[in-house]
Amino acid sequence: MQKSSPSSETRRTGSQEPRIKIVPYYATSLGHAAVKLAEAYASPLDMWQRDYMEVLLARDEEGRPAAVTCGLDMPRQNGKNYILEIFEMTVAVVLGWHVLHTAHEVKTSMKSFERVCSYFSGPNSTPEMRAMVSKIRRTNGQEAIFLKNGGIIEFSARSRQAARGFDDIQVVVFDEAQELTPEHVEAIMATLSASSTGTRQVIYTGTPTPPNSPGTVMQRTRERAIAGELKSCCWFSWSVERPPALTASFEDVLDDVYATNPAMGIRLDEDFTESEFASMTIDGFARERLNWWLTLDEQHLIAKSDWNACAVDAYDREGTKVALGVKFATDGSCASLSLAAWHGDDKPYVQLLRVGEGRDGIDWLSERIEALREVASCVVIDGMYGRDVLVNELTRNKRFPKKGIVCPSSNDVATAASMLKQRVDTHQMQWFRNQRRLESSALSVEKRRIGDRGAWGFGGDDPTPVESCSLALFGLLTNKRDVNRKLRVG
Repeated sequence: MQKSSPSSETRRTGSQEPRIKIVPYYATSLGHAAVKLAEAYASPLDMWQRDYMEVLLARDEEGRPAAVTCGLDMPRQNGKNYILEIFEMTVAVVLGWHVLHTAHEVKTSMKSFERVCSYFSGPNSTPEMRAMVSKIRRTNGQEAIFLKNGGIIEFSARSRQAARGFDDIQVVVFDEAQELTPEHVEAIMATLSASSTGTRQVIYTGTPTPPNSPGTVMQRTRERAIAGELKSCCWFSWSVERPPALTASFEDVLDDVYATNPAMGIRLDEDFTESEFASMTIDGFARERLNWWLTLDEQHLIAKSDWNACAVDAYDREGTKVALGVKFATDGSCASLSLAAWHGDDKPYVQLLRVGEGRDGIDWLSERIEALREVASCVVIDGMYGRDVLVNELTRNKRFPKKGIVCPSSNDVATAASMLKQRVDTHQMQWFRNQRRLESSALSVEKRRIGDRGAWGFGGDDPTPVESCSLALFGLLTNKRDVNRKLRVG
C-alpha cells in the first residue's frame, strides 16, 4: 500500500506527465471506480496513477477495453505495483473478471498476492470486502482470490508451463515484464485467446531489460507501440532518450531524475537518490533511476561496424596453428563446423566450413574432421543433441586423436562466446568476407543466459555458425596441442 508524505507548497515533486504517452480513442472509462476503491480501501492514487487508470479502464462504444495492449515503464519505487493492485481489485470486484498476475520470480508473485489479499482479509480489510470473498487459495504456486461475483485474481511465477491449468482469463498482467521471453508468453497468450467473454487485455509493467537478460518481449512490444504499429494500445513511459555524459555530476542529472520519477518529493527523496548515483555507474543509474532503454538495434550483441572491420578477402594459412569447432543446435535441426587459424603473431582467423541439416547425420562431420586431423590441434564439440555420437565416431578406429577432442563445460562455452565478442569489439580477429551465413548469424545473435551467475552464450534464431567459430577460437587460444603442420582444407 502506498503512503504519501504531507503536502508542501514549496516541495519540488516529480513530473506527473510521462515523456511518452500513447492513448487510444475511447468513449467511457471506469477509472472513477478505481479511484473510489483506492480512496475507500487503500490510499489515494497519485495524479499520474489516476491518468493511467483512466486509460486502463477505458471502454469503446461497445463496452470493450479500448486498450488491449497496455504498457507502463518507469523507474522502481514509483508506484507501479500499487496501480496493479488497484486495477486488479477493480476489475475483479466491479466487473467479475478473471485476472492472471504473473511475475518473473516466485517471491515477487507472493508479495503481490499478499498485498492484494490484505484488501480482502486480515486486519486491513473491511466487512464489505470480506463479504465478497468466496475462497482464498494459499497453495504454494497456486495462490488465488475467488469472489462471489465470479471474479478471480490468480498469481503465478513465470515458466514455460506458467499458464497450464488457468482457464477463461480476461486479463493478463505481466509484472517484471522486462524479463519476459517468447517461451514465457506463448502458453499464456494461448490461454487468453480462449476467453469466453471475448474480453482480452494484456498489461506490461517493468523497467529496462538488464544487460544479461534474455528477455526481449517487452522491449519489442514497447518499440512497436512507440512506432505506432499496435492497434488498441496505450503506453506510458517516464524515461530519458539517452544516458547522461560519463562525467555528469548528480546536479547535472537532477532535472532528469524529477522528470522520470513521479514519486520524487512524495515517496522518494534527493538524499537517497544521490546515494544511488554515487554507488552506480552512469549507465546503471540511467537504467535504474532514469529508465533509459536501449533499442533492440542498439542491443545487438555484435555491431555490424565492428564485424565488418574484421572482414578480410584472403588469409595466408601457411604455418598456422589450427583448431576446429562444432556446434549442434539444441533441437538437432543443424550442426555447424568452423575453423580457426593463427600464426601466433597476428590476429586469429575464423571460417565457417559448413552448416549441415539435421537430416544429413554426422558422417559429413566426422569425415571432414578426419580429413583435417594432421593440421588441427583440436576439435571443440558442443551440443547435447549430437556431441556424444560424434565423439564416439571420432574415437572409433582413432579417426582423430583423443587428446585433441574437447567437450567444453558450460563455463567454457561462456568463455568462448565472450572471447569472440571481445576480439570483434576490438578488431583483433579476422573472418573471410564472402560468408553470408556466418555474417547473418553473427549480426543476429543475442545473449543466452547460462546458469544463474551472469554467464552467457550465443542465442537467437541462427546462432550455431558463429557459436562454432567461437568454439574453434576457444580451442585455438587455449588448447596446447599443436601439430605444427601445413593447413590443408578438404
